[in-house]
Amino acid sequence: MLNEVPTLDYLNEKLGQYMAMYNDTVRGAHLDLVFFKDAMTHLVKISRIIRTPCGNALLVGVGGSGKQSLTRLASFIAGYKIFQITLTRSYNVSNLMDDLKCLYRVAGSEGNGITFIFTDNEIKDESFLEYLNNVLSSGEVGEKFRNRSFEVSWTDQRCTMDWFTRWPKDALIAVADYFLSKFDITCTAAIKNSVVRTMGTFHDGVAEACVEFRRQTHVTPKSYLSFVDGYKTIYAEKRSQIGELANRMNTGLDKLVEASASVAGLAKELVVKEKELAVASIKADKV
Repeated sequence: MLNEVPTLDYLNEKLGQYMAMYNDTVRGAHLDLVFFKDAMTHLVKISRIIRTPCGNALLVGVGGSGKQSLTRLASFIAGYKIFQITLTRSYNVSNLMDDLKCLYRVAGSEGNGITFIFTDNEIKDESFLEYLNNVLSSGEVGEKFRNRSFEVSWTDQRCTMDWFTRWPKDALIAVADYFLSKFDITCTAAIKNSVVRTMGTFHDGVAEACVEFRRQTHVTPKSYLSFVDGYKTIYAEKRSQIGELANRMNTGLDKLVEASASVAGLAKELVVKEKELAVASIKADKV
């Protein structure tokens, strides 16, 4: 059943609710996603693909762009289980076959919806792709393709591709604003907003400069998140250092005030002692 999305703000709110439900339901999992326009578009695409019978998605993009996280959330929204192989040093084709048997048992025999996530990092052996190709080739094809199309791998035929391009500047600003909104910075709201916009401008400017000067530099969403985290870490460290220096300065000033008060007290005592000494001297002279 398809539901109309009246506005992007409405979709953003709904996805936030589903993400909170996911974090509460799935043990040991924690999603912290920023639903800017491109992210919501990708999530809706993935959701449409996996809900289609024999739907397969080929997500192409740099690491850290949210491919796995969005897929997990889309699967949760669809009510599907999530299956992903666990690589070990001894993992081989036989282990892959056993995992695929479990996958088919859940999806086929039990009739439950399940999403199989397979990443490029899990291609331990090239033969894995052959078995994955066989998985994709199962099912009815009919006369949908021409004869020459069968020369192409089933990965190309049976997968809907979704390209995760670099984040636009608005998305970068939205991500920085999300992660810095609850971070305590000693400044005005206007200055904090300038910091957020500057982060997005810097990252976007590097990507544009790479294109302009034809230089290959991997400025990925993951590196941008590391940049934001790095800023928070450095700011917290510097703030702690300045706080320690301020405490030392305040302690020194307190001691100076105490010393000044002690000197003033001693000066008063000295005046009294001098008067007493003068009186004693006069008495001594009379004797």
